Amino acid sequence: MSLSTSTWTGDARTAWNSAAAWSAGVPDAGTVADIAAGSVLTYKGYISVAEMDVSGAFNIANGSYLTVTTENGGSGALDIAAGGQVNFTTTGGALELQGGIIGDATINFGASVTDGTLFWNTAAPLTTDLTLDNFFIGDELDVATTSWDGTYSYDSSTDSLILGDVGAVSMTHSLTPGAPDYTISDFSVVNDGGTLEITDSLPCFLRGTRIATLRGEVAVEDLRIGDLVVTATGGALPVKWIGTRGFITRLVNEHHRAALLPIRIAAGALGEASPARELHVSPEHMLCLEGVLIPAGKLLNGTTITRADDLPVVQYFHIELPRHAVLYAEGAPAESFLDTGNRNMFANVLSYLELGCDLAAPPQPPCLPIVTAGEALDRARARLAERANALGLAITTEDDLYLRVDSIALRPESRVGEQVRFAVPAGARQVRIVSRSVIPADLDPANGDRRRLGICLAAMTLRDGGFTLELAPGYAGFTTGFHAAEEGHRWTQGDALLPEDLTAAMPDGFILELKVIDGGLRYPAPKQAEVIPFASRRSA
Repeated sequence: MSLSTSTWTGDARTAWNSAAAWSAGVPDAGTVADIAAGSVLTYKGYISVAEMDVSGAFNIANGSYLTVTTENGGSGALDIAAGGQVNFTTTGGALELQGGIIGDATINFGASVTDGTLFWNTAAPLTTDLTLDNFFIGDELDVATTSWDGTYSYDSSTDSLILGDVGAVSMTHSLTPGAPDYTISDFSVVNDGGTLEITDSLPCFLRGTRIATLRGEVAVEDLRIGDLVVTATGGALPVKWIGTRGFITRLVNEHHRAALLPIRIAAGALGEASPARELHVSPEHMLCLEGVLIPAGKLLNGTTITRADDLPVVQYFHIELPRHAVLYAEGAPAESFLDTGNRNMFANVLSYLELGCDLAAPPQPPCLPIVTAGEALDRARARLAERANALGLAITTEDDLYLRVDSIALRPESRVGEQVRFAVPAGARQVRIVSRSVIPADLDPANGDRRRLGICLAAMTLRDGGFTLELAPGYAGFTTGFHAAEEGHRWTQGDALLPEDLTAAMPDGFILELKVIDGGLRYPAPKQAEVIPFASRRSA
């Protein structure tokens, strides 16, 4: 069965589903989507096509999910011609291939974004012609073929990832100029052995975390080798080794912050007195919930479990026992160190050798099942949400929108549907659009969007007597506190400054009308608790 071809004739500002932007209508699962040389398509949405021929630039934007299928007789092939580009341009896009790749294909995961996912859902083998540019922390290669057994290796001499019997994938990673090559310990397989990702985070406790021992609770930095630690899975066990690692927060690369900086778990977030006090762990540190182990970063909810990215200095410690076990940190059940070949990431790894320990020893098995996705994770997150509600730390769809006029809070005169109206008094010098805000990925780890989002503006109108000024989302004066304009809307960051030249031009006061569209956000209703550095907490 031959496939019809529809060629893109629009530009990056035109929606994929605009029939007029294609030579033969919007492509579907029975059509070849041809991105011709010289053209640029920024794709947003969910769609399935039979084949793709890319000679121009195909950009996969936030939240998008494109499937190149094998339906209706199509081969499902992605053909990237010389000079063609497939780019992940913002956080959270996904490309699913249900067929092979033709040509010397390069897929760029983007040096300034994270959480791009390439799904290879086909029995066709991977080839050395596939190159992944800027494949780094947060990006994923999901190889769901029956021919891959989950084994992998990495060849730093050729910068290639070899996936068992499936084939090799060339990789480049230019996000940090001069960075050393990856090692095999930098990669991990998650989601039942189907997804490969690069990790740069260790499961660790923040300095000051109190660990239950037979002599009472002891700050993790004060533990010594041989101390007997209370465990939930086998009595008291002696400390075998203590790994350490530290960061100056302001020097952490922006792309690595989500993987490296601590997760804050509020007192009582996991259950009654669990933890008994505020607990900080690294994102990969696993907590014991309902008989399984779940990384803290998978439990973010924006209220009781949040990111603590404002600590000036982060010093991590991890406790290794003779075997992997669940111990008690601030009264909460959390894992001890599980050696998965990542020991070299600790700053004091040489001390392990000095103790006479064997770096070549086989990896330890986990003491409990590890959960990173699926129904078990959903159940745990639901229970934590119920717990947060019981603590009065709920989430809401209410944006709590107001203006801060100089130092005074000004509430809306009226709000009907999407239209919000404010009366700004005479003499106003600085007008800020203030609302609740949230980082979607901090509320739900399945969402890759790491922008701080306030409200979603479709239009803004200023009226001064007989004068009316209408501003579209793309207005160039929207800078401080605004994100870049998108198709038909623009997000604020929760505190956006109205261009001061407009305010100055209306000294006698004006009416400000905002068209606020529903962006589907949920916001933490209360003010999030302040994260107090350990040194201050101890002195208090």
